Amino acid sequence: MKKSIQGLVATIGALVCALTVGSALAQSRYPDKPVKVLVGYSPGGWPDTVARVVGQKLAEIWSQPVVVDNRPGANGNLAADVLAKAAPDGYTLLLADSTLVAVNPLIYLKLPYSAKDLLPVVLAATAPMFLAVHKSLPVNSLQELIAMAKAQPGKLNYGSSGIGSPHHLSMESMISALGLDIAHVPFKGSGQAVPALVGGQIPMLFAAYPSLASHVKAGTVKLIASNAIKRATFAPEVPTIAEVAIPNFNFAISGG
Repeated sequence: MKKSIQGLVATIGALVCALTVGSALAQSRYPDKPVKVLVGYSPGGWPDTVARVVGQKLAEIWSQPVVVDNRPGANGNLAADVLAKAAPDGYTLLLADSTLVAVNPLIYLKLPYSAKDLLPVVLAATAPMFLAVHKSLPVNSLQELIAMAKAQPGKLNYGSSGIGSPHHLSMESMISALGLDIAHVPFKGSGQAVPALVGGQIPMLFAAYPSLASHVKAGTVKLIASNAIKRATFAPEVPTIAEVAIPNFNFAISGG
């Protein structure tokens, strides 16, 4: 985990340069007032965590406040719409995952913004997601979960951070590849989905490590698989789906 944070912080310099080069042509100093970073999910999820880590470092570098503004809903579309309608002056940014431009145009009939209104700046972070199950679910491995799902088709469900989110697509891809029947329960971000898992309202979900770490330590949830191609260095005991069940399975998330 420490190495992941160090890697994330290392991108700050590139982000600062990308933001300030264009602004320097129009004004002597950027920024000279607070900067807002929009997040399309509720507090506590991976995009929110990345935005707050990046925001804290940028605030130190810029000597200006960087405020994270959570606008959950519609798989990030609400936040993207706010960005698209904001003044193009560099004082409103958006921390989004890849589904915003790669998936949303395919699953929503009409978007409140155009992809051309969004200018990519820098890749801020990539990370695996973990398949986590509630402690009451009598499985301790992905193989055991697969066996349970096949023995009880349609009886299990899972939560996600929203329709079309990486969490949703990762689970549906796994379910499809394995021929399982598990129902989807969408939430407005991992900040809502993870508490539902911890409280036992849903038996499983995919989420990033920062959202799950304290609950794993407390013994409330169990991590049984990772959706990246390689095991995470900060959780090497958790096998990947690729090595256990589906060769080359890789749905690690990225955002910027």
